[in-house]
Amino acid sequence: DNGPEDYHIGNAANAGLGFPGPLRARKRSLYEGGLRTPLVVRWPGKVPAGRTDSTSVLASVDFLPTLAHLAGAAPPDCRPDGEDVSDILLGKARPRTRPIYWEWRGGVAGDPVYLPPRLAVRDGRWKLFCEFDGSNVQLYDIPADHEERNNLAPQQPDVVARLKALVLDWKQTLPEGPVQPAQTGKGPRRPRAARPGAR
Repeated sequence: DNGPEDYHIGNAANAGLGFPGPLRARKRSLYEGGLRTPLVVRWPGKVPAGRTDSTSVLASVDFLPTLAHLAGAAPPDCRPDGEDVSDILLGKARPRTRPIYWEWRGGVAGDPVYLPPRLAVRDGRWKLFCEFDGSNVQLYDIPADHEERNNLAPQQPDVVARLKALVLDWKQTLPEGPVQPAQTGKGPRRPRAARPGAR
């Protein structure tokens, strides 16, 4: 459901455990290190054994429409945020047809490199971040820059305008709720967990 726990969390026994590889940040961040996780599917005779798909993009919001389709059940009478990705699970790699949105209302203390703006949207190759008021825009080409180091917002104003409008419109559909302040500044760090295979 998320990447390895942040080093700066004092009330988690697993703080600092795990390794996000080259991905930026960890749990409690909307950067890829806090969101991207593997998914393993086993369904003998239906899902191809031993297959790896590292290009299709799925999210937890896809489970309801996907499992309803696979079970032959009618989904609830609503418009889910996700899409039916049963064809991907059954062996067909493809791009998504709908954007994925995120909002982070929680507070976290730690290294500012872990703390992106509060809203994000992924559409195709692009992932855009901004604050609730549309400020602090960041844009990354995820297939080319999965470490989210090269902010392309200044070079892609049309993409920024389209995606910022999408995520701010989506934000208006969400219920009101408290937003905890983010605290930047490096706090005490726990030792980094060893990489798999490292000694």
